[in-house]
Amino acid sequence: MDEYPISALRSNMAALGLTDGEIDNWILPNSILEDILDVIKGIDKWEYFRNYPPGKYFYMSNDPELQQIIELYKKKKSFDLHSGASMAIMFRIVESIAKNGFDKFANNVIVTVQKDMSHILKMRELRKMSEEASRKRLADYNAQHQEE
Repeated sequence: MDEYPISALRSNMAALGLTDGEIDNWILPNSILEDILDVIKGIDKWEYFRNYPPGKYFYMSNDPELQQIIELYKKKKSFDLHSGASMAIMFRIVESIAKNGFDKFANNVIVTVQKDMSHILKMRELRKMSEEASRKRLADYNAQHQEE
């Protein structure tokens, strides 16, 4: 499996105007994705994910090969950031990369982000309005209590 240019993917997304936080909503944060990909590459388990049966669950799997991968991944700092569900999502991403290549994964992310840019911009505007309203309420509260 070729190297996975996560930093290039992040750069491409940043070029679209996304913040780091918004990028992390679209792909797993760098350390999480890089850590699991390093584990998979280190023990050469790409074939395992390439041949993973459609419809078979990752979540709560007792598959010995998957358990080996999880045991090695537990040694990485990013392991503690996971719930069972996020671990399963991460393995679906790995499966997609193994079956289709990192470039296709990266292109799919970029295409999806481009399609959803209007939603992203709307969310930014709503967040800005919410922050402004919170600042106003805080200023009003402080002004009211300074008079007392």
